[in-house]
Amino acid sequence: MWSRDGRDEVVLVGSVRSIAYDLKDGKEIWSVRGTEGVSVAPTPVIGDGRLIVMSRAFGGSRIPTSSEFLAQSDKDGDGKVSRDEAPGYLREHGGFIATDRDKDGHLSPAEWDALRDLIGRGEHGIFAMRAPGKNDKGDLTESHVTWKHKKGVAPVASPLLYQGRIYVAQDGGRLSCYEEKSGKILFEQERLNADGAYFASPIAANGRVYFASSSGTMTVIKTGDALSIEASNDLDDPIYGTPAIVGRDLFVRGANYLWAFRGE
Repeated sequence: MWSRDGRDEVVLVGSVRSIAYDLKDGKEIWSVRGTEGVSVAPTPVIGDGRLIVMSRAFGGSRIPTSSEFLAQSDKDGDGKVSRDEAPGYLREHGGFIATDRDKDGHLSPAEWDALRDLIGRGEHGIFAMRAPGKNDKGDLTESHVTWKHKKGVAPVASPLLYQGRIYVAQDGGRLSCYEEKSGKILFEQERLNADGAYFASPIAANGRVYFASSSGTMTVIKTGDALSIEASNDLDDPIYGTPAIVGRDLFVRGANYLWAFRGE
């Protein structure tokens, strides 16, 4: 929800572009390109008159053509690929369902080509766009995107804006930090004291930022222009959900336990 200048907009970030809709009538107002074609997971954040959007790079590998895909997967030679014939990466993460547009249980060459086109039009990275005015409509990519970086992008965890800085935690415990206003890189892909995947988004309070990894480690850093790790605690409990702060209490949902920590 982005409210300003007497207008309430609902901003949705998805494949290839982000779109703003008027809350009153649902009509599309403006859009901005710059996101990946598939698997756009991070939630955007609103800064000081700016919207910060992030999406990962989709694998980085070459997507085979439809003829190559059929040659690799069409075991019965009927000119299409069933769910049982499809490679594991399509069956396991919803890719088959999304690609099978007519829902007949098979992937046709046309459906595969449509997927390749969508992925080909995608762009990964983290970028900022300045707030559109009342008369700004349509595609605002060229006029309103103020900065963009392609490194230091998380696939799932959302970016955190805190005290004028944007923090992004990548899988493997790599942390990047940018100045929100200018996009200046303060530090990039520096190591936290924890490996694993980072599905949980970072949170902040009292001048500190908290990171939770799937390895079960909570890492605490002090806010600033350089990485300063204050604590690293292994809960021996995988963490996939974003922790929550309520008053002085920190709640962490692990795979096996719900943890509550009382602050000083």
